[in-house]
Amino acid sequence: MYRSIQSPVKYQVKKSWELLEQADSYIYDNELNNAMLSLYNSCYIIARALLAQSGIELKDHEDVKLTFHKKFTTKGMFKADTERIYSRLYIYRREITENEIEYTDTSKIREYQARTQVFLKEAAQLL
Repeated sequence: MYRSIQSPVKYQVKKSWELLEQADSYIYDNELNNAMLSLYNSCYIIARALLAQSGIELKDHEDVKLTFHKKFTTKGMFKADTERIYSRLYIYRREITENEIEYTDTSKIREYQARTQVFLKEAAQLL
């Protein structure tokens, strides 16, 4: 069965927004690490969608982050200030998964949630 590149990209965009919404539930349930991971994954997935639309298929988290920065931010297609949330969440993801850090600051996570929403909106404009 034939599927265009648009179908997977649209799915990834939808999934990114769902993960952003899911972070809300995690915050409400005080599962703050899961909220951080949802925020990170929403950025990661939409970054992959943008790269896929450009013909670049990557899965490795660091490769996606670095290639996204090189392809979109350094070329002025994406604001560096907006991209910083993705880089910050990438670091938090590593701290959570590798060092078992426990996040407890709900207000900081809410701030990251708002910044992630800006990231997703800006990314969606490039699709």
